[in-house]
Amino acid sequence: MIISSWNIRGLNDPIKQQEIKGYLIKNKVEVFGLLETRVKINNFAAIIRNFPFYSVINNYSHHYNGRIWVFLDSRKITLLNSRIHDQLIHLHLLHHSSNQIIYVTMIYGSNDGGDRDRGLEERIGPNPPSITEIMAVNQCLLDCSLDNAHSFGLEHTWTNKREPTARIWSRLDRVLLNSDWLIQFPTTNVQVLPSGISDHSLLLVEVKNGYKIRRQFSYLNCWEDHKEYRDSVTAAWDLPVKGNQIFRLFTKLKNVRSNLISLHKNHYTGISQKEKELLARYLILRKTERSSLLQRAKIQDIKFKDAPTSYFFSRIAARKH
Repeated sequence: MIISSWNIRGLNDPIKQQEIKGYLIKNKVEVFGLLETRVKINNFAAIIRNFPFYSVINNYSHHYNGRIWVFLDSRKITLLNSRIHDQLIHLHLLHHSSNQIIYVTMIYGSNDGGDRDRGLEERIGPNPPSITEIMAVNQCLLDCSLDNAHSFGLEHTWTNKREPTARIWSRLDRVLLNSDWLIQFPTTNVQVLPSGISDHSLLLVEVKNGYKIRRQFSYLNCWEDHKEYRDSVTAAWDLPVKGNQIFRLFTKLKNVRSNLISLHKNHYTGISQKEKELLARYLILRKTERSSLLQRAKIQDIKFKDAPTSYFFSRIAARKH
């Protein structure tokens, strides 16, 4: 699942419209929030015709400039419900391929502190719960927001693009995830992309359905005792590699690593299970040995521990004599 947002600082320019179309296609974006579009409602229909696979939700009903647009890929996303205000669009969505219900809120905060606080109240509802309760509700909630009042953190998402001596950097744009989202989608990855034709950076959220933890390679000394170890390492190292010395060394080490991993999988994985199987086989062989020795000696009072003793073999010799 790919979710993205961008403060475009005006969408009337056809070049910006083409940039956005190319970005959506290249990154296969399924939910895309455009902030500060500055498009009059009379021009809205003409612009969205350039995006045939997307349905577009806007907040013209609450702001004359339609400050927030949200593109939904109708082939991959179904809109279940929405709540629209002048500073936000809150969406209740069904993602087709994962069959997951998600909540996405695109926010463009007002420069006025009073208006911004009012927008927060509208986002929460008429009877706002505590912050703890907001984060604990049974919703996977993702906010792609622009806060014009606060800037913090290490990554800068906005610049005034002036000459170096007057250049200002700040972090105005951010992605907020609640705990339920991270539990449901632990592999969520957020990237801050170059601003390009805007003065705000693109925010790209990639959500994967599953993930694999790649284990760190560790060399085990016990491999050296295996009869195939030397041949395995030699075969990998002697493979012909073209390139400069650093590349050849890197590739040879990579080949050796691959062969050692194969050696480990073939002979050292599942050691506990192999131990269990060998122990069961050992007990069967010991039981067979004891039965055979008892039959040969024709004595019934011999103990299992007495089988290899000199007393046992003397009894067999005496009987044979």
